[in-house]
Amino acid sequence: MKKALAQAAVLIAAFLGTWFLLSRVDYIRIFDLKDRIQVSEKKLGDRLWEFYNRAETEVKDSLLTSNIRLIQQRLCPPNGIDTSQLRFHVFRKSEVNAFALPNGHIVIHTGLIKNCKSPEELAGVIAHEIAHVEKKHVMNKLVKEAGIAILSSVIGGSAGAEILSQLIQMLSSSAYDRKLESEADEVAVNYLLKAGIDPAHLANFLFRLSSNTDLPDELVLLNSHPNSKDRAARILKRGKNKKQSHKPLLTPSSWEAVQKACD
Repeated sequence: MKKALAQAAVLIAAFLGTWFLLSRVDYIRIFDLKDRIQVSEKKLGDRLWEFYNRAETEVKDSLLTSNIRLIQQRLCPPNGIDTSQLRFHVFRKSEVNAFALPNGHIVIHTGLIKNCKSPEELAGVIAHEIAHVEKKHVMNKLVKEAGIAILSSVIGGSAGAEILSQLIQMLSSSAYDRKLESEADEVAVNYLLKAGIDPAHLANFLFRLSSNTDLPDELVLLNSHPNSKDRAARILKRGKNKKQSHKPLLTPSSWEAVQKACD
């Protein structure tokens, strides 16, 4: 009996010792997994972006793109976000939509800009998309819904147009799961507050979209976010007890010019 107990004690000690040693090993560093993941995400994002860019019309209006850049500059530095890792693209599409692709590509449709009542509302939507990028939600969604095999075929260059189109459709017209959407909203609220932008603007945008019965058929954003009213209420609640000084984002004339450039 004593011998059996002694053997068991030795086995337990060996197991715990091995587990402890393994827990001290930095596999990310040894196998360079982090770099490999970043390279894969870059290849995937660039392939999807190139495919989308060939199929749609990107807006090159310097006034519009420069003001989008101003919003980006207002949001990113106060939140420690590297602006060089984000790539904003405006497309002339009537769909009220914005979405993120891998490798920091953020697509904004002119239909969404036209339906924003202020630059602060647009900044709220952009903050939400940046949150998806920064929290790795885009890759999380693709791996979960498309699978490693399909993504590998895209990265390797063997995927056809149909697969690329389906992946873009997956990211542009279907919501993330409730947990990821809630996290993106919460992070967006923090981004906005640190940038001196009232999160109520984002909440107002979502409330208006969810309650307006005269919205265009192209309202993809609302179709992909069916709980917009609940999200708006939570955003207001999160920002309520974190009041800070808010500064205007663009002058009225600059915002008017942005809206005109979308026509």
